[in-house]
Amino acid sequence: MQVLAQSGAFDRFDPNRRRTLWHACNAEDTTTMLSPEYLAERQPAFSELNFLENIAWDYRIKSHSTVGHPLEPFRDWLDAKNYPTASQVRSFRNGSWIRYLGVAICRQSPKTAAGVVFITLEDETGFVNLILWPKVFETYRTIVKTSACLGVSGKLQFEEGVLHIIASKLWTPDFDTSEIHCKAREFR
Repeated sequence: MQVLAQSGAFDRFDPNRRRTLWHACNAEDTTTMLSPEYLAERQPAFSELNFLENIAWDYRIKSHSTVGHPLEPFRDWLDAKNYPTASQVRSFRNGSWIRYLGVAICRQSPKTAAGVVFITLEDETGFVNLILWPKVFETYRTIVKTSACLGVSGKLQFEEGVLHIIASKLWTPDFDTSEIHCKAREFR
């Protein structure tokens, strides 16, 4: 019941997920929890989840959200720092130097790739693939393996219709990413 409340399954009855979670923790059964009498009882006041919290709860419980993307609430900040969206990156010229920031959704290091690491970063408009040569990976190993959100600087490469950033530097964002709970497919 608690997981369902956190995931928004009861939003139709009460859109305040904190309150439905409280009810789920205190109700004896589902019937009791959803009864009008129970919902009308005196209850503590809970603030509504903000946009980012709604997305974060969705990702924590379901690994996706129909409300929005975890970077969407930060778009104004990203725009102010001149970070392009994934869809904008597609309009850059081959060989351009680029800085991009996204959520890591996939990290791979196939045995046949001779130590090359491939990462897919995503924002609310799409995704961008990174290539990390072994030396770059070793330099930024901890960030690559532990950060849900990554910034990258590198050279844009279009090859056979596929876009990549050849990474030369990686970093974590300058904003609080603790609410971003995206689980990447790790090194498969």
